[in-house]
Amino acid sequence: MCFSVNPAMISSPSGRRLLAAVPKERILVETDGPYVRHGGRPVSPADAPSVVAALAGRWGMTTTEGAALVGQTLIQLIAKAEMAGAA
Repeated sequence: MCFSVNPAMISSPSGRRLLAAVPKERILVETDGPYVRHGGRPVSPADAPSVVAALAGRWGMTTTEGAALVGQTLIQLIAKAEMAGAA
């Protein structure tokens, strides 16, 4: 199971508490959200780099390392979905 993170979660105390409880290997970045707003507008893919940078900082990693970890999580999720579809 993976958990998607958006800019609102990074900036709220309750969101940060929740993130502290989720293993970093289970986190993905939310790239759309008509229901989630950031800076007065809906969340978009353009927000992903700032979320990755914030997560990486929380994890004690560089942004590049954080992006690699989130990317690997996405690859694993896609592989699992493909395997389930082939079964």
